[in-house]
Amino acid sequence: MSARQVNFLGGYPESNLSLHSLEITGRLIVPNSREFIHMASRESFAETLRSVCSECGWELLPSGVNVKHADGRHQVIYFEIFDFGEREVVRLISMIGDAKGLSRAQMEQALRANMSLAHGALALKDDELCMTETLSLEESDAGEIESAVAFIAELADTYEKLLFGTDRH
Repeated sequence: MSARQVNFLGGYPESNLSLHSLEITGRLIVPNSREFIHMASRESFAETLRSVCSECGWELLPSGVNVKHADGRHQVIYFEIFDFGEREVVRLISMIGDAKGLSRAQMEQALRANMSLAHGALALKDDELCMTETLSLEESDAGEIESAVAFIAELADTYEKLLFGTDRH
C-alpha cells in the first residue's frame, strides 16, 4: 500500500493528468476500467475540494488546503491518496509539531485523547505528531469533505498551540 501526495493544481505525475485544467498532456494513456474509475474519482474529489475551498474561503494549495482561523492562526491539511483493499481512499493529514520534543507522558495523553475524538486520530508521521482522518475517495461529498477538513484543522491547531505554542503548520 503506497501513499502519494496529490498535487491538486498540477496533477498526477504518473499519469500526466492535470486536475486543474483536466487536460491530458504528454503520452496517451489508455487506463483499464479500474484505473479509469480511480482517475474519475480523483477528478471528482479535486473538483469538490475546489468548490468547498471557494465556499469556505480556504486557500487551495498544490497538495492541500490552508485553513485560516478567525483568531489569525492557520492550519494546513495535506491529502494522500492510496489503495485500501479494492477501494481508493484519501487521508487528510495536518501536522502539529515535532514529537521528539514531547515527553512519554504527553505521548500517552495524546493516545488516550484518541478515544474522545469524534473524527480522526492523533498519529505520528515520521517524527511529527499530526491529526489524520481517512475518507472514501469515491463516496466523499462536499459536506463530508468540509466537515473533515474543518474539524481536523481546528483540532490540530488547538493541539499545536497547546503543546508547542507555535503556528507553523
